[in-house]
Amino acid sequence: MTAFWWERDAKPKLGIACRSLPEIKTYAPMPEFDTLELSIAGLAKNGFELYSIDRNEKYSPHLKNAEILKNILGGKPYQVHMPYEGNYLLPGERKFFHARRDDHKALTSRQRVVAEIFRITGNKGICVWHLAALKVKKQKIATLENAYEIASILYSELDTCVLLEKWPTQITFENYLAPKEDYEILGYEPEHFWKLLGKTKRIGITIDTGHGNLAPEDFHFQMLMGTGFPVCSVHFHGNSGKFDPKSWKDDEHVFATKDNIRGYNRWISLFKRSGLPVILEINKEKYKPEEIQDYTRKLRFELAI
Repeated sequence: MTAFWWERDAKPKLGIACRSLPEIKTYAPMPEFDTLELSIAGLAKNGFELYSIDRNEKYSPHLKNAEILKNILGGKPYQVHMPYEGNYLLPGERKFFHARRDDHKALTSRQRVVAEIFRITGNKGICVWHLAALKVKKQKIATLENAYEIASILYSELDTCVLLEKWPTQITFENYLAPKEDYEILGYEPEHFWKLLGKTKRIGITIDTGHGNLAPEDFHFQMLMGTGFPVCSVHFHGNSGKFDPKSWKDDEHVFATKDNIRGYNRWISLFKRSGLPVILEINKEKYKPEEIQDYTRKLRFELAI
């Protein structure tokens, strides 16, 4: 018999974003965290690559590192943050863009390998993507219309692969901040999600509270959630809300509080009922592990978990 929603386990799962193997080793054992989010690019930048790419632009899992990861996690659930366009490049890897049809085969191969890593580590989890880039490091990649046409094909293909190949993954796309002078990544308007993901059936969204603070003034999370795509996870962090088109310092990634998150109490109320993974996507250079633990304990108390 189907359970009523209030009879299900709707407790939120608190997690923290990790960008290196030492961070995983530090936070995986902490009982304050129910899950982790692993930045694939962050891990690779810090010398721990989860996959490689050959000259035919086919990706393969790094089996030894996958086993290392499995042992460190000790069964703790995790999700991953996929690299965004123009970010970290592996040896032999070129830049791949969602709005370029010729790049779709490689991007699908990369996601397929991440699904295999989940299988190797005995997990299933969320893969968080950014939507298509229109501009990367001041290089024009695509027009908005071109991105709608081409990138939507990639997302539909990924959506089909999840079903046909039985990937143990939930693909989601997160909202993004307003365009910078050197970067423009879609996701700062609800329309972007509908235009790019409207033909998919299984893809969801990841809410990023900090990016919402730095989105255009007419952006509202209610509009994004009203698109009908399931909310699958949350990046929970704050900032001053003062957008600077010339700098990335405004995306501060500090502890979320009533002072730096619009509608903080409403978010807490949503988390209590949703059972969502709530990931503290904070800049850990600004805090000691003990401060993070203390903040998390207080947040767990606030969420009654």
